[in-house]
Amino acid sequence: MYRFIRKGKGMTQKEVCNDFLDRTTLSRIEKNETEPRFENACYLLERIDVSLDEFRYLANIENRDNRDNRTRLIEDFYSIISNTESAQIRKLYRRCLEFTSTCSDKKIEEILLILRLYLSADPIDFDKTEFKGLVTPIWQRLSKIEVWTLRDIQIFAIISFHLEISTLEIMYPILLATLDRYNRLDVVDTVRLTLLMNISQIYIQKNLVEDGRYTLNLAKDMAKRAKRADFLGIIFVRLGYCQNDTKLMQKGFDLLEVVEETELKAKLLKELQYYRQRK
Repeated sequence: MYRFIRKGKGMTQKEVCNDFLDRTTLSRIEKNETEPRFENACYLLERIDVSLDEFRYLANIENRDNRDNRTRLIEDFYSIISNTESAQIRKLYRRCLEFTSTCSDKKIEEILLILRLYLSADPIDFDKTEFKGLVTPIWQRLSKIEVWTLRDIQIFAIISFHLEISTLEIMYPILLATLDRYNRLDVVDTVRLTLLMNISQIYIQKNLVEDGRYTLNLAKDMAKRAKRADFLGIIFVRLGYCQNDTKLMQKGFDLLEVVEETELKAKLLKELQYYRQRK
């Protein structure tokens, strides 16, 4: 809030601080990284010509708005993380950037890292060092968890592309079993399918085709029960590749056309082209 008022009055940090306060200290105060001493707080409010009561009032409004905005960002994130529409993801990324420009929040900062992965990661080449760097702080947090929640598993599914295959083979059976306790929630089918689909893609990318086919067959049964035509389309395409079955691949592409998943279809075509060139 202080930075918002200061900038609104056209004042720089240097103008506010004069020789009374260090600019580094002011920067930390504005980022909510430290609390000012009473005499410093009085000086800073005097510099922007705002009383303590007025500042408290404005800060309370901002905090309430920030809480509401933060909740919306988190809810929107979990509603689109299985979505392949880049436009929605870019829009959410910009909103999160705007939020973190005014306040520090570890959860929103983690969401920003994940959205950067979505927007910058090659859907085929998972091993680039830059992606590993984005994933490391997220995995460091998740790896310490003893009781996994549904949202933890959703995040794991996203970053799974960039983890070691040995880690995945340990974790994904545990997490699939953990999801059983959420069976009464509608969203659990999507989370379970997303986890299986991501693992199967990693197997295929690592040339472990038989493991990929086995995982895809598990996912196929789940997708049929959940009546998820989009997932079935992906499964048919990848199974067709694993089994060298062009008719099954075409069946998958046709299904994606029916449900108007044109962007997803384009990504799968690129994926297949990569696998074929690799042979």
